[in-house]
Amino acid sequence: MRTITKEFKIYKYEELSEKAKEKVRQDYINNLDANDFTYKIFFDILINYKLFKRGELMNKLYKRYHPYFIISICLIVFSVMFIFNYFLPLEKSLFHYYNIDSRAWHWCEMLISGLAIFYIFKIKNFNLKDLLVSISLGLIVYFSQLNSNWYGILSSLATIISYYSACQIFRHYNQQNKFFDLKVNDTIKFFFLGALYAIPFALINNLAIYFANGHQAYNFSVFNVLPQAKNALAPGISEEIIWHFFLLAFVTNLFKGNIPKNKSAQVLTYVLTVLPHCLIHLPTMFIKQPLMAIFILIFTSVLFGFPMVYLVKNKNLQTSIGFHWAVDFIRFLFVIW
Repeated sequence: MRTITKEFKIYKYEELSEKAKEKVRQDYINNLDANDFTYKIFFDILINYKLFKRGELMNKLYKRYHPYFIISICLIVFSVMFIFNYFLPLEKSLFHYYNIDSRAWHWCEMLISGLAIFYIFKIKNFNLKDLLVSISLGLIVYFSQLNSNWYGILSSLATIISYYSACQIFRHYNQQNKFFDLKVNDTIKFFFLGALYAIPFALINNLAIYFANGHQAYNFSVFNVLPQAKNALAPGISEEIIWHFFLLAFVTNLFKGNIPKNKSAQVLTYVLTVLPHCLIHLPTMFIKQPLMAIFILIFTSVLFGFPMVYLVKNKNLQTSIGFHWAVDFIRFLFVIW
């Protein structure tokens, strides 16, 4: 039996003919465009960046990673704002705030509202039904808040703007199943379906509060049921629309209507739509009890943030609002704040 071997000579790039050089360059470009693009290919291309014409590599990388780049920038902006909030004295704020928590909320809602307005003008699609629904939701948020002050007005406006903008983004990509369709029966069904999903999560939350604070934190009254059901509507509607519904629409637009199933895209989507919303509840606690703040961040992200975003992403807004409302309603009903 004979074994035939073939020797291959390894050439340096500079030793190749012009035709061979072009073939190598095209292979790299094809790898850059491939669906099975890997980090190994990515770093290999960066190391051999000289194979590309001026600007060609950056254009290719930017085109492919544009959504990831923009989401990362958003997270950096939020982080800078979150940290800056600790260093700016409250008395030097442009508006009156009760604490750094409320100021951080206001700043974030203004940033998100600004982004939402940008997309309204970018898409330039007027829809009267979406506008009327957004105004109705904003009014519900305003009149169901515990304290309907100037901040309540701004929060209601942010709800209106964010909902309308998100609807136009989803309509642009033919994803009308994400928002209200004005079918009362469907809206009620999805709302209470979300509330049903929330019951075990809400019970775990109340148990955690009980073990952390003891029975003195609880004060149930049957006369409190309707008032607390009303009070829970404001965070259930506004937070789901501003922090989850709009930001998910924003990410959907970055990926041209279809968020990829790969790990990087999925992780970044959930990080953007979950972590900022959970963090914004905790500025003061990070000062007083940093370890407890870290625990609560992980606890709320896993127990509430992820399920809520999952429901918006895979079901619809009504279901996530019902989930959020039920969690807050059960907490408001039993826990003293």
